[in-house]
Amino acid sequence: MKYIECEAAYPLAKKICDAIDSEDFQRFNFGMRILDWIDEIPAADVVAVVRCKECWFYQKDMMICSLHEADFAPDAFCSYATTDGKAEFWGLDKKDHDKNKEAT
Repeated sequence: MKYIECEAAYPLAKKICDAIDSEDFQRFNFGMRILDWIDEIPAADVVAVVRCKECWFYQKDMMICSLHEADFAPDAFCSYATTDGKAEFWGLDKKDHDKNKEAT
């Protein structure tokens, strides 16, 4: 199954509405209903996956996760991954982490 963002579907629906002659009320109404139907689609319970190679904790040159203290493939992932360096959440000092990354 493929998940999409509803916002990405709006431009396509708008193109359909624009292509329909507004004088043809029945088709135009159908085109406008497409936008409503997109809004009615229930949101999926999904989150974006942060791969190790994109994670703040991952030391790419050594292929080691500094949070788990283990080696992982770049395409692996876990539920703790972060791209914004919120190390304080894990009780880590960002400055020490940055020094360790520079040293490797």
